[in-house]
Amino acid sequence: MANKGLEEYHRKLKAGLIKKTRDKNRPSATKAIKEKCRDCMGGYEDGREDCGIEKCPLWYFMPYNRIRTEKRRLKKLENEKNNINKE
Repeated sequence: MANKGLEEYHRKLKAGLIKKTRDKNRPSATKAIKEKCRDCMGGYEDGREDCGIEKCPLWYFMPYNRIRTEKRRLKKLENEKNNINKE
């Protein structure tokens, strides 16, 4: 048996009683996280710093946290090493 709540949602949507919640002008989650980090850090200039607040719920998703930066650095070194070995 199908989900009655979902059926009702689709019925109301088709009837025009409700609107879809997705807005094309809404910023993405990534942009929202970047802007929140920028606000929290006082509007840093380049945006490529780790705030160091690991207890923040957004810290892991921050684009330049210590963990992600280290993973990128190791991946770059591994790619360079593979390129040297191929030659």
